[in-house]
Amino acid sequence: MPTDREKAAAQQRSRLAELKPLAEKHGWGKSGTKSLEELACEIDEGETFLMRDDLGNMSRHVRVLRIIVLSHDQERQLRETFQLWKDGRWRSRSEMFGSVSEKLRFDENPAEAVDRALMEELGLPHGPSQRFEIMVSERTGESSSYPGLMCHFEFHDWLVVLDEDLMAEQYKEVGSRKTTYFDWEPATTSVAIEIQPAT
Repeated sequence: MPTDREKAAAQQRSRLAELKPLAEKHGWGKSGTKSLEELACEIDEGETFLMRDDLGNMSRHVRVLRIIVLSHDQERQLRETFQLWKDGRWRSRSEMFGSVSEKLRFDENPAEAVDRALMEELGLPHGPSQRFEIMVSERTGESSSYPGLMCHFEFHDWLVVLDEDLMAEQYKEVGSRKTTYFDWEPATTSVAIEIQPAT
């Protein structure tokens, strides 16, 4: 007899299959958008959950960790500048909030995920550097990654001040499907806010 987890996985696969016409209509996987296969990977990894409302409309639900990374002297802010896929696709990330953006698994603690994100995306060790929790917010709108699909985002925003010995001129994350590049720029005034260390 299928377990609850197996039933949920089967339901997600069924809903994913229903999105194929939408993906074809909007050209998912082209011009900087993500493909239906990439959405399937997000679901398999527990980073995305598809839900249907009472009217039958499908939506994507995602928890997102967003980290502002400052230099040790707090004069520079790290920015994710662009992503380059293996197949040649390119996407600018200069308008993205903060420095690092990482999808959270639905059972993942955001405070613990800060260490994971800094290690996976910037190659930084666990523990060092000051970190502060800023706020949690929500937003619903059409997904830029998957055009035509509504998405509900739950944002967990943090700030990290790097220790001086962890500073580098540029960082990049090399993945199996894409490479992400990070560069420094002058810190914006919006970062200079009164915050308390996370507990």
